[in-house]
Amino acid sequence: MSRDPVPGPVSTNRPETASTKLRRRAAEASIILSPDREGFFAFEEFVEGLPFLSPREANAMKLSGGELFDNLIRHASPLEGNRILLRAAKRRSGPCLAFFFKSKKFGRYALEHAAAEADGKGSLEEPFFDPLIGRWRGIGLLMCRNLSSGLYLRSGSTVDRIYISFS
Repeated sequence: MSRDPVPGPVSTNRPETASTKLRRRAAEASIILSPDREGFFAFEEFVEGLPFLSPREANAMKLSGGELFDNLIRHASPLEGNRILLRAAKRRSGPCLAFFFKSKKFGRYALEHAAAEADGKGSLEEPFFDPLIGRWRGIGLLMCRNLSSGLYLRSGSTVDRIYISFS
């Protein structure tokens, strides 16, 4: 029996039963996106259509989530199954966004990120000028840190995750 590395989307229209009533959250939505240009536009449309976000929350989620989505496309590809599951929710602590995917390249980055934070050296998101391409790198992730209340990278054997929360 094969296991799907990315959890399936949460249906917001399923019938309520005693078991789903306890778990169901009105302020949660999911979508599966392709890691390409069309997926990026679908990401923006998805966030703009979330009825549980204020315009300010949607803008912060769209800006920082778009940066993370773009980084996945540029730096973590190829993604297993050529898809990203995106889950947005609004909790008591504020909105959050989660990316679920599987990439051979992401695990190493997540470990380096965790090691840099554990050593007290800050994080890997420090901007730097890359002379090979003639531009600054890392400014987008710094922006994500400044717009969010938390950015978490987790690599797993079957699924990799990025969580970003807002307050």
